[in-house]
Amino acid sequence: MIISEMTELTKISEHTLRYYEKKELIAVSRDARGRRNYDENDIEWIRFIQRLKETGMPLRDIKNIPI
Repeated sequence: MIISEMTELTKISEHTLRYYEKKELIAVSRDARGRRNYDENDIEWIRFIQRLKETGMPLRDIKNIPI
């Protein structure tokens, strides 16, 4: 699924998804055209990040959780 579909599904902005990737919270595969290609594992991990953030956990600590 492409980034716009992921945004719709998770209610997280494209900017935030790119930021998570830049900060190495998520590692997203790319298709032949270089577009981000999210899969079911990415969806679950992003939802998990959302839940951790709701507890007040900072991104620097979330980054240290093994995938």
